[in-house]
Amino acid sequence: MQLEIVMQEVHKWIFRISEDHKNTVRVEIVSDKEDSFIVDFETDKFIAQLTVNDTGFQPYRFVEFIALDKGRDLNQPYAYLYHDNEESRAEEIIKNLDDELSFILNSRL
Repeated sequence: MQLEIVMQEVHKWIFRISEDHKNTVRVEIVSDKEDSFIVDFETDKFIAQLTVNDTGFQPYRFVEFIALDKGRDLNQPYAYLYHDNEESRAEEIIKNLDDELSFILNSRL
């Protein structure tokens, strides 16, 4: 799969999230370039960041989504972490992003 396809699908997902959850999730596009995309999310309990790029040295293929609990101890690991891999298809990536969004909206941590 190509980075361009992933970025197109993630852009559509961001637009949908921004519309469907505008009262529950703050969405801020930090960077939107031809070959990379970074978006910050914030809910009452979580902050999260979505990164889409292909720098060649990250532990994922194109997509990383990290969520942190705002009330966590600084020594605690991520509340939620998703990385795609070489075999990930765009549909799988979007489903995993939906799962993470559901987690940060509904978690009782």
